Amino acid sequence: MSTLTAPAAPAIGTQFTSHSTGRTWHVSSIGATGVIGLTEEYYGADCERRSYMTADELAADYIPG
Repeated sequence: MSTLTAPAAPAIGTQFTSHSTGRTWHVSSIGATGVIGLTEEYYGADCERRSYMTADELAADYIPG
């Protein structure tokens, strides 16, 4: 019998690049349920966009760096 291991959550501040847009996001929060919050700052610090996903979704749609 094999055991499945969930991907480890990244540290707050870790940067990821979106496969679809090439834009850079950073981990801004990790919820108690494991949901990862990403934030993208654009046009300066006054504008930001947030996205929330699981570690599996993060691994599928983003690359570290």
